[in-house]
Amino acid sequence: MEFMAKSSIINISPRKVKAVVDKIKGMPLDQSLVLLGLWSKKSAGTLRGTLLSAAANAKEKAGLQKEELKIESIQVLAGASLKRMRPRAKGQGDTIKRRTARIRVVVKDK
Repeated sequence: MEFMAKSSIINISPRKVKAVVDKIKGMPLDQSLVLLGLWSKKSAGTLRGTLLSAAANAKEKAGLQKEELKIESIQVLAGASLKRMRPRAKGQGDTIKRRTARIRVVVKDK
């Protein structure tokens, strides 16, 4: 059985989140949580929270523990871009896009 959790509007670029996701894709859930707890990247903490939410969904709906779950898939998608301006010479301005990410995690029992 599959269980899902989502995180949206994360103030990290999707490219930076994907670098962490590639390391843990396909791992057992308990091992990936330990690995994410050791990393000092901001995206590792956010991803760990999303995985814990998926584990809580599995426990609530089917009574499964973390040790019984495996990561089925993780999707990192681009969220809304926040548009900012940076002043430049002669009254002009440059546009800065602050990218956000959305994470969708699916776990299933082994």
